Amino acid sequence: MRKQKHNAIGWCHETRNPITGCLHGCSYCYVPRVKGRFEKDPMKPAFHPERLERMRKELATTEPSRVFVGSCADMFGEWVRPGADVTPDHVRQVLDVCSKLPQHKFIMLTRNPARLADYDLPSNLWAGISVSDIEKRDMLALNERVDIYTAAVPPGRRVLSLEPLTTTYFDSSWSAPVLVTAWMGLMDWVIIGGLTGKGARPTERDELQYLVEFAHKECGDGSTIPLFVKSNAVADTADPLRVQEYPEGLRLA
Repeated sequence: MRKQKHNAIGWCHETRNPITGCLHGCSYCYVPRVKGRFEKDPMKPAFHPERLERMRKELATTEPSRVFVGSCADMFGEWVRPGADVTPDHVRQVLDVCSKLPQHKFIMLTRNPARLADYDLPSNLWAGISVSDIEKRDMLALNERVDIYTAAVPPGRRVLSLEPLTTTYFDSSWSAPVLVTAWMGLMDWVIIGGLTGKGARPTERDELQYLVEFAHKECGDGSTIPLFVKSNAVADTADPLRVQEYPEGLRLA
């Protein structure tokens, strides 16, 4: 098994970005801050065939790994369309490379889970939903897409990423806790992260504890939901809320 080195993501061995860019416009996104020092427009969608070829060649001889594909992109965004800078065919090329590297576990995250149904997802891909500091109307819209997501991604490979975890989820004026925990109950793995960068406010501990306790509450069959709390949410490795678990399908022998 490949030894995992420290990286900012925390739950993967490495990241690959054959497709970059995102037009969601999230104010907390780390990409403009990190990549903006070297790239003129790091958020502009782009396909990089040379990076995909390098990914194919290098991972062919690498020990089994967890690989986050698209850490600087949403590869399933609404801007991915025929004739655009990033097309559905480009995404299919990336998925094809993943399928031909079965020794690895690939993870992709999107805020557009409905678009996953447009593709034939390889069996070694964990395609997940990224939910962040969003408005009530966005959370409700995501909830309406659950059926489409669960149809596209079979049980055993479903991921929910809550990053950054903020008070938006638990505004007492609406049913966010019910929606979030309902989504968690459909997932095979849940990732929780905090805000990063200068002046970032800390993760709300009460909310985090609520989610940790929910994930570890036994389901009807005696199982629990594997949870990975990133260091940017809980820095102290001795903190009982610093839970870092992997589901069976993402553990490497």
